[in-house]
Amino acid sequence: MDRDRRDREDAPREYLYGVHPVEEALAADSRRVERILVAREAEDNRLGRILKEARKAGIPITRLPKEGLARKAGRKAVHQGVVAVVSPVRYLEPAEIARTSMESGHGLLVLLSGVEDPRNLGAVIRSAAAAGADGVILTGETAAGVTPGAVKTSAGAAERVPVGRDRKPVRAIRELKQAGFSVIAMDHRADLAWDQVDLDGPVVLVAGGEGRGLSRSVAMECHHRVALPLAAEVESLNLSVAVGILLYEVLRQRKDRVSR
Repeated sequence: MDRDRRDREDAPREYLYGVHPVEEALAADSRRVERILVAREAEDNRLGRILKEARKAGIPITRLPKEGLARKAGRKAVHQGVVAVVSPVRYLEPAEIARTSMESGHGLLVLLSGVEDPRNLGAVIRSAAAAGADGVILTGETAAGVTPGAVKTSAGAAERVPVGRDRKPVRAIRELKQAGFSVIAMDHRADLAWDQVDLDGPVVLVAGGEGRGLSRSVAMECHHRVALPLAAEVESLNLSVAVGILLYEVLRQRKDRVSR
Protein backbone atom coordinates (compact mmCIF):
# COMPACT_ATOMS: atom_id res chain seq x y z
CA MET A 1 0.00 0.00 0.00
CA ASP A 2 1.43 3.43 -0.94
CA ARG A 3 1.97 6.05 1.75
CA ASP A 4 -0.67 8.54 0.48
CA ARG A 5 -3.36 5.87 0.52
CA ARG A 6 -2.31 4.69 3.99
CA ASP A 7 -2.42 8.28 5.30
CA ARG A 8 -5.95 8.71 3.91
CA GLU A 9 -7.13 5.46 5.50
CA ASP A 10 -5.56 6.33 8.86
CA ALA A 11 -6.98 9.87 8.89
CA PRO A 12 -9.74 10.52 11.47
CA ARG A 13 -13.28 10.51 10.09
CA GLU A 14 -16.83 11.00 11.27
CA TYR A 15 -20.22 9.71 10.15
CA LEU A 16 -22.44 12.66 9.37
CA TYR A 17 -26.11 11.68 9.10
CA GLY A 18 -29.40 13.13 7.91
CA VAL A 19 -30.53 14.69 4.63
CA HIS A 20 -29.87 18.36 5.46
CA PRO A 21 -26.47 17.85 7.14
CA VAL A 22 -25.19 15.75 4.23
CA GLU A 23 -26.56 18.23 1.66
CA GLU A 24 -24.83 21.08 3.48
CA ALA A 25 -21.55 19.19 3.75
CA LEU A 26 -21.55 18.65 0.00
CA ALA A 27 -22.54 22.25 -0.77
CA ALA A 28 -20.28 24.02 1.74
CA ASP A 29 -17.12 22.11 0.83
CA SER A 30 -15.77 22.98 4.28
CA ARG A 31 -14.43 19.48 4.91
CA ARG A 32 -13.62 16.38 2.92
CA VAL A 33 -16.50 14.04 2.05
CA GLU A 34 -14.99 10.61 1.38
CA ARG A 35 -18.08 8.52 0.69
CA ILE A 36 -21.87 8.62 0.76
CA LEU A 37 -23.68 5.67 2.34
CA VAL A 38 -27.31 5.21 1.31
CA ALA A 39 -29.90 2.78 2.65
CA ARG A 40 -30.94 0.27 0.00
CA GLU A 41 -34.54 0.89 0.99
CA ALA A 42 -34.29 4.68 0.55
CA GLU A 43 -36.16 6.32 -2.30
CA ASP A 44 -33.78 8.01 -4.74
CA ASN A 45 -36.14 10.95 -5.32
CA ARG A 46 -35.79 11.98 -1.67
CA LEU A 47 -32.01 11.83 -1.90
CA GLY A 48 -31.82 13.06 -5.48
CA ARG A 49 -29.80 16.22 -4.80
CA ILE A 50 -27.32 14.37 -2.61
CA LEU A 51 -26.76 11.60 -5.17
CA LYS A 52 -26.44 14.14 -7.99
CA GLU A 53 -23.88 16.27 -6.14
CA ALA A 54 -21.90 13.23 -5.00
CA ARG A 55 -21.66 11.88 -8.54
CA LYS A 56 -20.69 15.30 -9.87
CA ALA A 57 -17.89 15.52 -7.30
CA GLY A 58 -16.76 11.96 -7.94
CA ILE A 59 -17.60 10.83 -4.41
CA PRO A 60 -18.25 7.08 -4.16
CA ILE A 61 -21.79 5.99 -3.22
CA THR A 62 -22.35 2.74 -1.33
CA ARG A 63 -25.72 1.07 -0.77
CA LEU A 64 -26.23 -0.60 2.60
CA PRO A 65 -29.17 -2.21 4.38
CA LYS A 66 -30.77 0.06 6.98
CA GLU A 67 -29.23 -1.99 9.76
CA GLY A 68 -25.75 -1.40 8.38
CA LEU A 69 -26.42 2.32 8.10
CA ALA A 70 -27.67 2.44 11.69
CA ARG A 71 -24.44 0.82 12.89
CA LYS A 72 -22.43 3.57 11.21
CA ALA A 73 -24.56 6.50 12.38
CA GLY A 74 -25.44 5.14 15.80
CA ARG A 75 -28.50 3.21 16.91
CA LYS A 76 -30.37 6.32 18.10
CA ALA A 77 -29.41 8.51 15.15
CA VAL A 78 -32.20 9.64 12.81
CA HIS A 79 -30.19 9.13 9.62
CA GLN A 80 -33.08 9.45 7.11
CA GLY A 81 -31.45 6.88 4.86
CA VAL A 82 -28.15 8.66 4.25
CA VAL A 83 -24.75 8.95 5.96
CA ALA A 84 -21.62 10.75 4.77
CA VAL A 85 -18.13 9.66 5.75
CA VAL A 86 -16.37 12.98 6.38
CA SER A 87 -13.23 14.45 7.91
CA PRO A 88 -13.76 16.11 11.32
CA VAL A 89 -14.87 19.75 11.32
CA ARG A 90 -12.06 22.29 11.09
CA TYR A 91 -12.16 24.84 13.90
CA LEU A 92 -10.93 28.33 13.13
CA GLU A 93 -8.95 30.61 15.40
CA PRO A 94 -11.30 33.03 17.18
CA ALA A 95 -9.08 35.90 16.03
CA GLU A 96 -9.62 34.85 12.42
CA ILE A 97 -13.41 34.76 12.88
CA ALA A 98 -13.33 38.17 14.58
CA ARG A 99 -11.23 39.71 11.81
CA THR A 100 -13.50 38.37 9.07
CA SER A 101 -16.56 39.58 10.97
CA MET A 102 -15.15 43.08 11.30
CA GLU A 103 -14.13 43.20 7.64
CA SER A 104 -17.63 42.14 6.56
CA GLY A 105 -19.12 45.19 8.25
CA HIS A 106 -21.67 42.95 9.97
CA GLY A 107 -19.90 42.37 13.28
CA LEU A 108 -22.11 39.79 14.98
CA LEU A 109 -20.72 36.79 16.87
CA VAL A 110 -21.92 34.33 19.53
CA LEU A 111 -19.60 33.05 22.26
CA LEU A 112 -20.64 30.04 24.33
CA SER A 113 -19.00 29.32 27.67
CA GLY A 114 -19.20 25.77 28.97
CA VAL A 115 -22.04 24.45 26.79
CA GLU A 116 -21.69 20.66 27.05
CA ASP A 117 -24.74 19.27 25.19
CA PRO A 118 -24.08 18.90 21.43
CA ARG A 119 -27.81 19.27 20.74
CA ASN A 120 -27.91 22.64 22.50
CA LEU A 121 -24.83 23.66 20.57
CA GLY A 122 -26.42 22.61 17.28
CA ALA A 123 -29.59 24.54 18.07
CA VAL A 124 -27.60 27.69 18.89
CA ILE A 125 -25.64 27.38 15.64
CA ARG A 126 -28.93 27.12 13.76
CA SER A 127 -30.21 30.29 15.45
CA ALA A 128 -26.92 32.05 14.68
CA ALA A 129 -27.15 31.04 11.02
CA ALA A 130 -30.76 32.20 10.79
CA ALA A 131 -29.84 35.64 12.16
CA GLY A 132 -26.85 35.96 9.85
CA ALA A 133 -24.20 35.84 12.58
CA ASP A 134 -20.60 35.67 11.36
CA GLY A 135 -19.51 32.85 13.64
CA VAL A 136 -19.77 30.96 16.92
CA ILE A 137 -16.89 30.64 19.39
CA LEU A 138 -16.84 27.70 21.82
CA THR A 139 -15.02 28.14 25.12
CA GLY A 140 -14.53 26.09 28.26
CA GLU A 141 -12.51 23.01 29.18
CA THR A 142 -15.46 20.64 28.76
CA ALA A 143 -17.32 22.44 25.98
CA ALA A 144 -19.12 20.34 23.39
CA GLY A 145 -17.67 20.23 19.90
CA VAL A 146 -19.34 20.15 16.50
CA THR A 147 -20.21 16.46 16.55
CA PRO A 148 -22.46 14.76 13.96
CA GLY A 149 -25.29 15.07 16.49
CA ALA A 150 -24.72 18.82 16.76
CA VAL A 151 -24.69 19.14 12.98
CA LYS A 152 -27.97 17.19 12.74
CA THR A 153 -29.64 19.44 15.32
CA SER A 154 -28.39 22.50 13.45
CA ALA A 155 -30.14 21.18 10.29
CA GLY A 156 -26.78 21.36 8.56
CA ALA A 157 -26.11 25.01 9.47
CA ALA A 158 -22.94 23.94 11.30
CA GLU A 159 -21.39 23.27 7.90
CA ARG A 160 -21.83 26.95 6.94
CA VAL A 161 -21.26 28.92 10.14
CA PRO A 162 -17.57 29.39 11.07
CA VAL A 163 -16.83 27.86 14.47
CA GLY A 164 -13.80 28.64 16.65
CA ARG A 165 -12.50 27.24 19.92
CA ASP A 166 -10.63 28.62 22.91
CA ARG A 167 -10.42 26.74 26.19
CA LYS A 168 -10.28 29.99 28.18
CA PRO A 169 -13.46 32.11 27.91
CA VAL A 170 -12.01 35.16 29.69
CA ARG A 171 -9.01 35.19 27.36
CA ALA A 172 -11.29 34.91 24.31
CA ILE A 173 -13.49 37.76 25.53
CA ARG A 174 -10.52 40.04 26.19
CA GLU A 175 -9.22 39.46 22.68
CA LEU A 176 -12.64 40.22 21.19
CA LYS A 177 -12.84 43.45 23.19
CA GLN A 178 -9.41 44.45 21.92
CA ALA A 179 -10.64 43.75 18.38
CA GLY A 180 -13.39 46.35 18.85
CA PHE A 181 -16.43 44.28 19.79
CA SER A 182 -18.95 45.20 22.44
CA VAL A 183 -19.40 42.07 24.56
CA ILE A 184 -22.87 41.42 25.99
CA ALA A 185 -23.45 38.65 28.53
CA MET A 186 -26.78 36.90 28.92
CA ASP A 187 -27.00 36.59 32.70
CA HIS A 188 -30.13 35.92 34.75
CA ARG A 189 -28.56 37.88 37.64
CA ALA A 190 -28.41 41.09 35.59
CA ASP A 191 -30.55 44.14 36.36
CA LEU A 192 -30.44 45.40 32.77
CA ALA A 193 -33.17 44.17 30.41
CA TRP A 194 -32.25 42.63 27.05
CA ASP A 195 -33.60 45.62 25.11
CA GLN A 196 -31.98 48.34 27.24
CA VAL A 197 -28.46 48.09 25.83
CA ASP A 198 -27.09 49.45 22.57
CA LEU A 199 -26.48 46.51 20.21
CA ASP A 200 -25.92 48.56 17.09
CA GLY A 201 -22.15 48.21 16.60
CA PRO A 202 -19.97 45.10 16.39
CA VAL A 203 -21.35 42.77 19.06
CA VAL A 204 -20.50 39.46 20.69
CA LEU A 205 -23.36 37.78 22.55
CA VAL A 206 -22.11 35.57 25.40
CA ALA A 207 -24.16 32.71 26.87
CA GLY A 208 -23.33 30.11 29.49
CA GLY A 209 -23.77 26.38 29.76
CA GLU A 210 -26.69 24.25 30.80
CA GLY A 211 -27.90 24.71 34.36
CA ARG A 212 -24.98 26.75 35.71
CA GLY A 213 -25.12 29.62 33.25
CA LEU A 214 -22.17 31.99 33.13
CA SER A 215 -19.50 32.00 35.79
CA ARG A 216 -19.19 35.33 37.59
CA SER A 217 -15.65 35.87 36.27
CA VAL A 218 -16.84 35.49 32.66
CA ALA A 219 -19.92 37.67 33.21
CA MET A 220 -17.88 40.45 34.83
CA GLU A 221 -15.42 40.48 31.92
CA CYS A 222 -18.21 41.56 29.55
CA HIS A 223 -19.16 45.17 28.86
CA HIS A 224 -22.80 44.66 29.82
CA ARG A 225 -24.94 41.93 31.37
CA VAL A 226 -28.57 41.60 30.35
CA ALA A 227 -31.46 39.38 31.40
CA LEU A 228 -34.62 38.18 29.69
CA PRO A 229 -37.88 38.63 31.62
CA LEU A 230 -39.54 35.39 32.73
CA ALA A 231 -42.95 34.67 34.21
CA ALA A 232 -42.87 33.72 37.88
CA GLU A 233 -43.50 30.01 37.25
CA VAL A 234 -40.75 29.69 34.59
CA GLU A 235 -37.17 29.18 35.76
CA SER A 236 -35.31 29.49 32.47
CA LEU A 237 -35.45 29.42 28.68
CA ASN A 238 -33.88 26.91 26.35
CA LEU A 239 -30.39 28.14 25.47
CA SER A 240 -30.99 28.47 21.73
CA VAL A 241 -34.28 30.31 22.31
CA ALA A 242 -32.61 32.81 24.63
CA VAL A 243 -29.71 33.37 22.21
CA GLY A 244 -32.17 33.67 19.32
CA ILE A 245 -34.15 36.40 21.11
CA LEU A 246 -31.05 38.51 21.64
CA LEU A 247 -29.77 37.89 18.11
CA TYR A 248 -32.99 39.26 16.67
CA GLU A 249 -32.91 42.20 19.06
CA VAL A 250 -29.55 43.05 17.46
CA LEU A 251 -31.16 42.88 14.01
CA ARG A 252 -34.13 44.97 15.17
CA GLN A 253 -31.93 47.74 16.51
CA ARG A 254 -29.82 47.80 13.38
CA LYS A 255 -32.91 47.96 11.17
CA ASP A 256 -34.31 50.83 13.26
CA ARG A 257 -31.04 52.76 12.84
CA VAL A 258 -31.08 52.32 9.05
CA SER A 259 -34.73 53.44 8.81
CA ARG A 260 -34.16 56.62 10.84
